[in-house]
Amino acid sequence: MGGCRQNKFVIYDVAMNVVLIVLNIAAFLYIRHYKLPLVAKKDHMIEFFVTLYGVTTIAGVAIWVYMFKKIPESPYEGGAMSISHMCGVVLLTLFLYSISLIFALCFGIPSFSWFLLNYLYAEWSLNRN
Repeated sequence: MGGCRQNKFVIYDVAMNVVLIVLNIAAFLYIRHYKLPLVAKKDHMIEFFVTLYGVTTIAGVAIWVYMFKKIPESPYEGGAMSISHMCGVVLLTLFLYSISLIFALCFGIPSFSWFLLNYLYAEWSLNRN
C-alpha cells in the first residue's frame, strides 16, 4: 500500500516540475524574443529564485530516493518538493509580471490559493497523527 501511495506523489512531483520548467522557459524565451525588461533584475531576485529552485529540486529528488531505498513502506504523503514548486511558481509569476501585470495577477492569485490549500492540507495531514 505504501509504494502505491508514494508513486502517486512522485508522479505529481515530476509532472508539476516538468510543467513549471516548461512554463518558465517559455515565459523567459518570450521575454527575450520581444526584448522586454525583467522587472526583478535589479534586486537579483530572479537569480536567487532560479538558484533556490534548482537546489530545492535536487534536494527533493534526493529525499524521494532516500525514502524509496531506506523506508519503502513508509506512509509518507509527499511534500518533498513543495518548496521547489513554490519557487517555480514565484519565478513564473516574476516572469509574467515582466510581460504584463494583469497576466501576472490572473496567474498569481489562483496559484497563491493553490499554495494555501496545499499548505493547509500538509498541516492537516501532519497533525492528524
